[in-house]
Amino acid sequence: MNLAKEKAKEQGRRAIILETQSCNVVAISFYRSQGFKLIGFDSCCYTNRDVERHEVRFDLGFFLDDSSKP
Repeated sequence: MNLAKEKAKEQGRRAIILETQSCNVVAISFYRSQGFKLIGFDSCCYTNRDVERHEVRFDLGFFLDDSSKP
């Protein structure tokens, strides 16, 4: 993950955006430990019954220059 952050910074990117399924608790925990935040979701990306299937698409983002930090 550090390499991805370094490359994004070198390339002048403002953020790293990724997606994972809400049922992938291990991945979500890892991404959050790396500073990623929930920035959106899609409740019908995979099927018309994603919520019932407990498989909602989560979009997570890590912002390289977060000026809102103290």
